[in-house]
Amino acid sequence: MAFDLKSALTTMAPTLATMLGGPFAGAAVSALESACGVAPGGGEDAITKVMQGGGMTPDVVAAIRAADQKHAEIMGQQGIDVAKMNLDFQTANEANEVADRSSARKLEIATHSPWPGILSAVTTAAVIGVIGARMYGLALPNDPTTIQLIGSLTTGWGVCMAYWFGTTRQAANTVNLLAQSAPAPH
Repeated sequence: MAFDLKSALTTMAPTLATMLGGPFAGAAVSALESACGVAPGGGEDAITKVMQGGGMTPDVVAAIRAADQKHAEIMGQQGIDVAKMNLDFQTANEANEVADRSSARKLEIATHSPWPGILSAVTTAAVIGVIGARMYGLALPNDPTTIQLIGSLTTGWGVCMAYWFGTTRQAANTVNLLAQSAPAPH
């Protein structure tokens, strides 16, 4: 099971743990780097190594708690509720993602670009090529890069198929039909 820095800090440094999940993550990481004796820019990976590698001396624990208390005081003085701000941040990010997908769909409806079809055809041909190569006994390299590329290719192919046959395409067709329909008489 992977080490979760945020969960590990929840009881020892609740303010810094909460800050890790949102717009104040940079300040939290900087404070934790300083408290753990990690060089600036080491990031969460370096902090995790200290916490997992036996570097959690009583002095480091005290420094983390002091940093947490300092940041809790600063946030309180500024009137910032970190937990609420993180929730607002996540909600805003989700809204931006929805708006981004919506604008892309509207652009596709308006322009009827050939590129989604072209990219889908190329992706499908690549997946068929990989499957065919394996069926005819071609040994593909067994290195992490090849495995990751094939995984990404099959994931992309799944997204293409969802576009053409899934709810995205059905929604686009529904929007087109509604746009072309006449209003109902009153």
